[in-house]
Amino acid sequence: MDFARRIATKLVSEHNYIPMPAPFMVAEDFSYVLQRMPGCIMLLGVMPEGHGDHDHVASCHSNRMILNEDAIAIGIAMHAAVAYRFMAENLLA
Repeated sequence: MDFARRIATKLVSEHNYIPMPAPFMVAEDFSYVLQRMPGCIMLLGVMPEGHGDHDHVASCHSNRMILNEDAIAIGIAMHAAVAYRFMAENLLA
């Protein structure tokens, strides 16, 4: 988790990185992946502008969900940065 945190804070800044205070179940089958490979789940904030208090915004799995599409580029950059850094530190060294 520290590995991903270091990359995230460099990419989006310490101010925009929010650690989860306690573990919670996101996808129960992901634990099988983590038994074979180190990893973590990182959540990407996609709430549209003007909805800071989570008031009346549909959740991510709702058919009424509206998202801030600008966040998609950050998610792509995060995946690429994590993969690149992992390869650089573990496979290319």
